[in-house]
Amino acid sequence: MYNVEQVDYFLDSLILEATPGLCASITTPDKVLYSCNKGFRAIDGEKLFMSRDTSFDMASLTKIIGPTMLCSYLLENKEISLDSKIKEFFPQSKDYKEATIFNLMTHSGGFIPELRLEHFIKNKDEVLPFIFSRKKEYEIGTECRYSCFGYLVLGFILEKVLSLPLDIACKRYVFDKLNLSHTSYLPDLTKEFAYTEKKTCDNLYHPGVVHDENAAFLGGVSGNAGIFSTIDDCTKFVQFLLQDDESYLSHSITQKFSTLYLTTGDEQRALGFKYYGNGLFGHTGFTGTSILINKNKQLGAVLLTNRVHPSRDNKLLLEKRNIFNSFIL
Repeated sequence: MYNVEQVDYFLDSLILEATPGLCASITTPDKVLYSCNKGFRAIDGEKLFMSRDTSFDMASLTKIIGPTMLCSYLLENKEISLDSKIKEFFPQSKDYKEATIFNLMTHSGGFIPELRLEHFIKNKDEVLPFIFSRKKEYEIGTECRYSCFGYLVLGFILEKVLSLPLDIACKRYVFDKLNLSHTSYLPDLTKEFAYTEKKTCDNLYHPGVVHDENAAFLGGVSGNAGIFSTIDDCTKFVQFLLQDDESYLSHSITQKFSTLYLTTGDEQRALGFKYYGNGLFGHTGFTGTSILINKNKQLGAVLLTNRVHPSRDNKLLLEKRNIFNSFIL
């Protein structure tokens, strides 16, 4: 367990060594025990202070807040099944035709981790043909290897099932229903953003534009990245994951988030989430975002940083993040 002084001291040390700024929280299902904003959201040129209203690029936390929740909602309402196969939605899926929704959500679909799409294809229409043209990395369902491509495919499937763009579907069936009013794809660019890196195309910062190259190639809306959110909304989301309220998702669905399904080396996977054992599950994002849920102790932790600003070269946060997570163990 933690005390406030310990948490503050540790987070202050992150500002000195690992990231320009951060927002963090520790919460129970219904009460925020600790919350802070520290440091700067931008430091290259004019220094801009971090605040509670700062919107962060969620990076791969998108997979959880968006497609995982949207797919879970469709599972709840019997509009899709974990056993549904890719070929039911995309007959041209070649070697991946037998992969299921379950395989996509547990990173066991045989896909490579990722490639920079812009180096191989010209537009969104070529994405699925390109992904399906790649040879499987392993036999479907035999291993779990983290893959952005699997969630790209899942995003396209969800759009097809709902006949809606992914950003609109997530807003309607996830963000609005969970009252995440400051969470979205393609955010209003007048908001206050945590800066990431300069874009290689013009060597300028573009706050509010997705950092992930493949999500950017897809126009900012993708199954693997693209969502922006705030500390308050992320804390609210973690509270939802801790609660027993079945008004949005039943226990039969939410218990899958903390159930170990597959292990390959150090990679352990529940449905959508990374599984850490003993009731612990969560996810991270490349930009320096993370959530961790401890179901046994009914505690959750959120850490949002801009560790890739002004450059992704500083990887110290990735080494130290577990210290923050240890405060809820």
